[in-house]
Amino acid sequence: MKKNSVIRSKRSTTEPTIPFLFYAKQHLIDQIKEVAEENDMSAAQFLRQGAVRNLNVYKKAAN
Repeated sequence: MKKNSVIRSKRSTTEPTIPFLFYAKQHLIDQIKEVAEENDMSAAQFLRQGAVRNLNVYKKAAN
């Protein structure tokens, strides 16, 4: 019997680099803060509100 060989590919050149990921993370944080300020709440309140809203959507979808 012949064993299946695993083909290992080299790391993709399209994978994002660490500086890009840091920039994307910081950009997302800045957007969250901006929208939270527009709605007169802290970023933490805004995120909690979004988490509760998403949880309710998932609960409705499950039923």
